[in-house]
Amino acid sequence: MSMTATMSVPGLSAPIRMSGEGAVDNVRKRGSMTLDMSSMARSLPATSGLNDPSLWRGEYVFDFSKSLVAYMRFPFMTRALGGGKSWVRMDLGAMSRETGVNLDQFMQMNQSNPAQQLQLLRAVSGQFTKLGTGRVRGVATTRYHTTVDITKYPELVPKQQRAAMRASIDALIDTMGKPTYPVDVWIDAKELVRRMSLRMDMKAPTGSMAFAMSMDFYGFGRPVSVSFPRPEETVDLTKLMQAQTN
Repeated sequence: MSMTATMSVPGLSAPIRMSGEGAVDNVRKRGSMTLDMSSMARSLPATSGLNDPSLWRGEYVFDFSKSLVAYMRFPFMTRALGGGKSWVRMDLGAMSRETGVNLDQFMQMNQSNPAQQLQLLRAVSGQFTKLGTGRVRGVATTRYHTTVDITKYPELVPKQQRAAMRASIDALIDTMGKPTYPVDVWIDAKELVRRMSLRMDMKAPTGSMAFAMSMDFYGFGRPVSVSFPRPEETVDLTKLMQAQTN
């Protein structure tokens, strides 16, 4: 898969742009991507020492098989960490729970079969409006527009988990400011989602943030190999943040 994302952040003169390309093993729930955030370099002064675009090109790997653990490596991180450490470990599940949003619940609905991705999208959205046809990476597709309503997610989990899911949804709505966001999807003849684009507006302490992302899906069924960093190469993000505040 490949992705591009743009985020407009209050206080920055230009949007932050990011692109990436990699592969995801939907069965084993793991994957890896190369990331390019070099647009950050243009927004930083030369005196920062961080205005070299190469410092903002890195890697991201994740293993969601047991918990939501991910690792990220960028040259600017490696330079700052020192001590032979080059990767930052992130427990996304624990971090999200600190904000009142339980990402583990959302991952339970993540289907291992890519063909079921469209079924999940239909379950949490309204009417699909056909916008036209076109090709995505050479594959014929039909483009549709819909609106995802995240208040529908609790109905997709077992009854005993719905109260907790509703609490997560309420916390997420508090961050987003509203329960819906627009999505465009490009679907092929096998009902596989070949491209998805979305936009979210979120609240921030100093204003509002706009986040837009487009993802292309391809190479279905190909074997995926993911290499993870050794423990001695990593620093836990939570511990790193605690050390900086002490």
